[in-house]
Amino acid sequence: MILHHNRQALAKGGIAIWGPERTRGGLMSGLLKGTRLNAPEVLAQQARNCGLIAVEMARLKQAGTRQLLVSEENMLGSLRGNFKVSMLYPGARQRLARIAQAFGGDCRRIGLSIRPYQDYWASALAHAIPRGLAAPGEDDLDRLVTQPRSWRRMIEDVVAAFPGVDIAVWEFDRLKARPQAQLRLLTGAGGCLAPARVHANAAPDRAELRQALLDRGKLAAAAMVPAGRGPYQPFAAHHMDALQAQYHSDLAWLRQCTSARIRFDEQVEQAAPAIPAPARKRGTA
Repeated sequence: MILHHNRQALAKGGIAIWGPERTRGGLMSGLLKGTRLNAPEVLAQQARNCGLIAVEMARLKQAGTRQLLVSEENMLGSLRGNFKVSMLYPGARQRLARIAQAFGGDCRRIGLSIRPYQDYWASALAHAIPRGLAAPGEDDLDRLVTQPRSWRRMIEDVVAAFPGVDIAVWEFDRLKARPQAQLRLLTGAGGCLAPARVHANAAPDRAELRQALLDRGKLAAAAMVPAGRGPYQPFAAHHMDALQAQYHSDLAWLRQCTSARIRFDEQVEQAAPAIPAPARKRGTA
């Protein structure tokens, strides 16, 4: 949202933005599909996407654009796909490889934000339940805790899909209110970003989630959501301990990583001030 809000100012500095309004409007729709990948119509759509991307990138170069920043959370996969198999972006490597092929050798840097698993899964559930996902039971939560995919695996998938491309990794909570720091990590550009009027794609809070379940007639599930307007957190203490240990393992690996392609900077939030939080707006991711 904030990139779209600042797209004209960024364009003056030679930076073009492709956000969901472009990527999901036909430009990358075939590349973002997660099912029936070998179906003739899907392959044809992917071929069209590759052609469209090539044409659009040539147009940007002719116009003097220095950098193109593509922001699309579903490059890794979808929440529906994650919950279908209780796994963290299981097909990410294949999806990213298709996207890498579409952009050819023009990709220079990939950005990935990571967060504690208990916070990631709680936010993902809060988004998915109002869209029809059943509220999780104990077995569902156990599967999310014991699933084998990690942020380390995700980073390794990015490395494999984009040979020779630099990867910037940061913690979500450090930079969620600092889009300028994120922009600097990805493009090297400084300057100021005007705050957006609304916070798009904010996770529903407990009150909103409880109401969504009541609207579906799920009275027992709604009663399991604690009262109040705070963030939804379904995991018990023993779950959260296990998930936090997994996250600490990821951080330890990143801190010790010797790859010249992977940059993990824990002090990057000092590069730009925080922007005040805008009003919340439910998203459609």
